[in-house]
Amino acid sequence: MREPIVLNWAGGEHPFLLRIGEMIALEKACGSGIAPVFARLRSSLTGAPTWHVADITETLRLGMIGGGIPRQEAQEIVSVTVDRVGLMALAPTAMSVLFASLKSDGDEEEDDGDTADSKQKKKVTRQP
Repeated sequence: MREPIVLNWAGGEHPFLLRIGEMIALEKACGSGIAPVFARLRSSLTGAPTWHVADITETLRLGMIGGGIPRQEAQEIVSVTVDRVGLMALAPTAMSVLFASLKSDGDEEEDDGDTADSKQKKKVTRQP
């Protein structure tokens, strides 16, 4: 199973991980696939941002949930942090969370991250 990354960001130091279930929830929240969400977040590095509010807030919130933070606490941390530092400052952090969650680390099993908090394991098949 992949391990969360721990980031020291504007909201403190927290573990983040987007498993399959959180990625599907992110796609639903953002109204687009995971690749366009990543591309929009990445655009903040070029000086011509195209991200949507949910691209940032939901990536951070769902990443914290996937990292083990309770849902209500994750929501509160993200809301307080957005109010304190603004969205522009958080776009690179959201991009880092998504990038780390998308890259393969060689594990063969992954917790499915079912939004119903399912703890079942599913075999992930890797394609060449």
